[in-house]
Parts: sequence; structure tokens; C-alpha cells
Amino acid sequence: MKENIEKVIGSGNASKVEEVEAELADLQKELLKKANARQAYDDIADKIEELRRKKQELLLEDANNEGSRQRVEEMEKMLDEMGTAVTEYDEGLVRKLIEKITVYDDHFTVEFKSGLETEVAM
Repeated sequence: MKENIEKVIGSGNASKVEEVEAELADLQKELLKKANARQAYDDIADKIEELRRKKQELLLEDANNEGSRQRVEEMEKMLDEMGTAVTEYDEGLVRKLIEKITVYDDHFTVEFKSGLETEVAM
């Protein structure tokens, strides 16, 4: 389960953020050169703004993924503390772990409070 969670959540965007920051630094230097030379720099300013938005999106995605990772860790900790295998229905456990279950004709999906979702065939 942990491996599947890591695949979904991913390893983060640190390298992408570094690439964007490096490109931003280069563009800002170029912008200063053009501004000092009194040349048009609108296209560079637009690229800088676009890169800043991209960086913000990457950071937001990382923050969301970290929140999901923490919820999953809390769920795992709770299951580990239980110590015994679940062999019968436990209302309290269901209320702690599951957000909703959607039933279809040939399968159902279980959405956990951690944000993970799994599909079960009938």
C-alpha cells in the first residue's frame, strides 16, 4: 500500500522548482540588461511572470502532497496501534478511515479520508 501511495503522491517537485528558479534568475539578469540599455523587455517580463506562476503551482502541489502524505501516515499509525488484524466489521474504524463508498453495478469505490481512492470489483 505504501508503494502505491508514494507513486500517487510522488517524490516532490524540488528539482523542477530549482530549474524554474535558475531560469528566473537568468531572465531577471537579461531583463536588467535590457532595461539599462533602454530596450524593450515586455516579452521577458511576461516570461518571468509565467515562470513565477509555474513555481507557485509546483510549490502548492508539493504542499498538497505533503498534507496527503501526513494523513496517510496518521492512518497507518492508527492501524499499527490497533495491533490485531481486522476480522469483522468495526463501525468505529470505518468512521475513522473512510470518507465515502460509491456502489456501481459491477464494482464499488472506497474513498478514504486520506484522499486515496480504491476500486473494488464485485
